[in-house]
Amino acid sequence: MNYGSNRTRNSQNGGIRRGLYLGRFQILHNGHLHVLKHIDQEPDIDEILINIGSSQYSRTNKSFEAPWIINPFSYEERKALVDRSLQGEITKPYKIIALQDQHYCPSWIASVFHANPEFHVFFSNTARERDLFEERGIESRGIPIKDKFHAQIIREMIAYGDDFSQYVPKGVVEVVRERDLSRILREFYAEHAEEIDEVHAMQRKLGIACYADLFGEKDIRKQIGD
Repeated sequence: MNYGSNRTRNSQNGGIRRGLYLGRFQILHNGHLHVLKHIDQEPDIDEILINIGSSQYSRTNKSFEAPWIINPFSYEERKALVDRSLQGEITKPYKIIALQDQHYCPSWIASVFHANPEFHVFFSNTARERDLFEERGIESRGIPIKDKFHAQIIREMIAYGDDFSQYVPKGVVEVVRERDLSRILREFYAEHAEEIDEVHAMQRKLGIACYADLFGEKDIRKQIGD
């Protein structure tokens, strides 16, 4: 367990009230941190459960449902990114928990309850996810959106040597440097250049700006050696 500046307090009924927030955190960015700081300020939440989803997938283990390039970082790398970034940022205790994809909704929701200690509030803006937890007696609450951060663009900025520091917590910058993740990510993307194009096309179809739109295809080709 990790702690901020204050240890947990018990709620009025003598138990610990926990809030759960989940994401893939590929990569942790300022939007995620904003949400976690919001949860930290909730007066009736004593402990925060941070679930790292798709925990079994990384650059060495591809999901059969998703492009490989959207899951480059391992669970341990993502855990380090989250843990470092929260130091000094939140005051309540938190636990970082691995949550594997099940690819079948009933199995997935069961795995959430199995992986976590008892929790009382689920934080999300996804209606379907909130419904699943409310059906099982868990209160759900929406989360604030400070800005729209697209993790794929940030990942490509890291891979191609752009300055990504304004979009992520300081702890992410430190871990990326210490673990040489820029080089690792660039080499991984070079091996899967076709998927880069596919993901960019998918983003455009959804009306989402992609890295190529912002920085140009030539820069990508130069960086990955194509």
